[in-house]
Amino acid sequence: MDSLAQRTSKSVVLHERPAGIPQSEHFRLVDRSLTEPGKGELLCQNLYLSLDPFIRARLNAGPSYADPVKIGSVVPGLTASRVILSNSDQYRPGDIVVGMGGWQEYVTITATEVRKAGVDPLPLTTALGVLGMPGLTAYVGLLDMGCPEPGTTVVVSAAAGSVGSVVGQIAKMRRCRAVGIVGSAEKRQFVLDLGFDACIDYSKTDNLADDLQVCCPDGIDVYFDNVGGDTFGAVATLLNLRSRIVLCGMISNLNSDRIQNIQDLRPLFVKRTQLRPILVSDHFHRYDEFLGSAKAWVQEGHLRYRENIVRGLEQSASAFRAALTGHAIGKQIVEIAASFNRSPERLR
Repeated sequence: MDSLAQRTSKSVVLHERPAGIPQSEHFRLVDRSLTEPGKGELLCQNLYLSLDPFIRARLNAGPSYADPVKIGSVVPGLTASRVILSNSDQYRPGDIVVGMGGWQEYVTITATEVRKAGVDPLPLTTALGVLGMPGLTAYVGLLDMGCPEPGTTVVVSAAAGSVGSVVGQIAKMRRCRAVGIVGSAEKRQFVLDLGFDACIDYSKTDNLADDLQVCCPDGIDVYFDNVGGDTFGAVATLLNLRSRIVLCGMISNLNSDRIQNIQDLRPLFVKRTQLRPILVSDHFHRYDEFLGSAKAWVQEGHLRYRENIVRGLEQSASAFRAALTGHAIGKQIVEIAASFNRSPERLR
């Protein structure tokens, strides 16, 4: 690499806090100077950027489970990156790592904040999706918190997303009845193609609870909630005794800085339903276990996925908006730099 003093990194920074759905004007593409890695640090070139809905909460000024992004700071995000310079004994130039590299071309990051991708011979992009944080969320959330038994009914909202699609497929591997909830006909067909027993397009129903009752004649034992809002209320009416709700995401409220749609919790009291929230950062110690299982499932064809890859860092804001507004199916990824291992946009 040339002298670092002569090199810059294109970066997307937060220009102003969005009220509602983030628009392009809320971000700025700027050039930032590269910094020499200090002791224990790495300089990495970001190859792929993961666009995850949970980042939306950090664009607000209010409290979340992580600090809000400061105005003028690089927007955070998981990346798959190539080590360029290393000042750590743990990694060497050329190593491929995953960490919070952010919406930028290069990042200087502490070696303890990354891990080796470890997804070969599968595409590198899977380290951000089906074999990455979304997959781990589905794995721990369903198996440890949902505790599905063979023959039980598992319902998952946002079932065409990178988390929900994995939840349903793992449920099927556990011999459960898997029912998805989505927001379009295309998503419904995608979910059915994955092997779900049934799927409801809520945009085409006048009464979600009634349609759920048809799809879940024996009630609902596990609800994996990715959206909150009115969907939560519809599911609550069909919960079985001692059912479990895995609270994973609140997509319906992400674009607001206020808590909304508090549901009537009396059905949960009557059914002794357990609410079990999951923050995947509490479970990173399970990653090696998860990767061993999930990698084999993908290679054997038991776990399939879709990736939507857009090219160019300048497309990050519009692609992020698509992820938040339900226009993307599967995992939304930005290709920042051409890689040796690009994954095509298709169901694999």
